[in-house]
Amino acid sequence: MTTETMRPTLRQMTIFDAAVAQGSVGAAARRLGLSQPAVSHALAKLEAVIGTPLLTRGQGGSVASTAGTILHRRVARMQQQIREGIGAAAGGAYEATRLANLATALTSTQVRTHVAIAEHGAFRDAAAALGISPPALHRTAHELERLV
Repeated sequence: MTTETMRPTLRQMTIFDAAVAQGSVGAAARRLGLSQPAVSHALAKLEAVIGTPLLTRGQGGSVASTAGTILHRRVARMQQQIREGIGAAAGGAYEATRLANLATALTSTQVRTHVAIAEHGAFRDAAAALGISPPALHRTAHELERLV
């Protein structure tokens, strides 16, 4: 798969957001419960997909580049919208920390599944639109239900 056909994942964007917010890759790894190499790898893949450096790394930590600052604002806005959507769907039953944890745990596949089901109604049609089997769509939808 070439970088032209790749898209950033929610996981990569969540990791990027944590790296900017925490000011270092190591602190982001600790906050997210990941290894530092996993965080570095995800950030490198995100930078490859975006096509430009997003962080300047140094002895004192990591700072967002100009492009990284722009992306960070958009990622923060996206995460806020995800939290608001989950909160609205839950009828206000979740506290802010739980909403933030849920937003962090969502995967791109779960979001695509949810959108396809909402747009197409029937699971069979949603699966066809995504180019996956109905059982695969059911599995992902069930994972999302368990998460939320």
